[in-house]
Amino acid sequence: MKPRVFALLPLLLFAALLGGCRQAQQVQSQQGLVMGTLATITVYAPRNTATDAALQAAFRTLDEINHIWHPWTPDATLARFNQALHTRQWVPVPADLQPLLLEALRLSRASRGNFDPGLGELTALWGFREAPEPGIERAPPIPSRITALLRQGIGVKHLQLRRDPQHGLMARTDTPTLTLDFGAIAKGYAVDRVVAQLERAGIENAIVNLGGNLRVLGSKGDSPWRIGIRAPRGDGTIAAIRNQGDMSVLTSGDYERYFIHQGQRFHHILHPRSGAPARGLISVTVVTDNATLGDAASTALFVAGPRQWPQVARALGVDKVLVVEDSGQVWVTPALQPLLELAPGVRAQVRDLSAPRQTKRPAA
Repeated sequence: MKPRVFALLPLLLFAALLGGCRQAQQVQSQQGLVMGTLATITVYAPRNTATDAALQAAFRTLDEINHIWHPWTPDATLARFNQALHTRQWVPVPADLQPLLLEALRLSRASRGNFDPGLGELTALWGFREAPEPGIERAPPIPSRITALLRQGIGVKHLQLRRDPQHGLMARTDTPTLTLDFGAIAKGYAVDRVVAQLERAGIENAIVNLGGNLRVLGSKGDSPWRIGIRAPRGDGTIAAIRNQGDMSVLTSGDYERYFIHQGQRFHHILHPRSGAPARGLISVTVVTDNATLGDAASTALFVAGPRQWPQVARALGVDKVLVVEDSGQVWVTPALQPLLELAPGVRAQVRDLSAPRQTKRPAA
């Protein structure tokens, strides 16, 4: 028996060492241009073929989502659906559009219309189908063209849905100027999809970041992930958030897509009622456990403006919010305050969402 034991021991030691190598965790990142922005996926996981395969599969998923939800690419599912809607006949809603379409409509209603995924024609009129070079000089559309488009009808209030026993979910619009554009929610949806995919692949620690729309899982060993919130003016960050497990951080700002005309900044977050860029705020960050919700909510609060964003936040069920007004005033909600580390020199006031009027007290 002894020869067998001694022969087996080296094999057991080798297997233990090999298993230890497989368990070694390290930070790994991959980047790519997806959905009109820079996508970065960072994981804290063993460096092996399984991790590489999970990262590659995640970027394939992002490409697939982009192909489904792009409103302008002719062969994209959403673009073809928009063309069908323009006939103003009842048309089937493609199966891969239905989950996000229904969720977007629900969030639009909850936000009191401040988040509206039916502004594609308005976005095109303003020249924001593609991201302009930041700070480029150009003229905005003439007011009469905006007014004419608003009179023809934009927004999801012009979209009708019904269930057909034979064809399933059907849709129709009463205006030829309704074009669905999910740019204000699709990145959050994509982040949620990729995070779920990474979890299924056994990755428990990761950051999925689509142009500042991100979700964080776990940690990097004994250290929590640290999430910086970009300063809306100048370089650097305005604050950092201490991660607590699974957390989504979504920011809408006037600094990603904009142009300048006669010294004024015109950005891509358009108000569905005025047809012009929303005014009063320059950055809104929402922290939640669901990136899809957070993406739509950050846009809705930005559009709602300095007076109404707390009411819209309550209506959407989000309580962790950081807001920067165009005056430079920074607001933070009580629920976010314990997780927030303000950058040196930044001062914030606490805004209680339940208060009928704003409550000013310094944030710690």
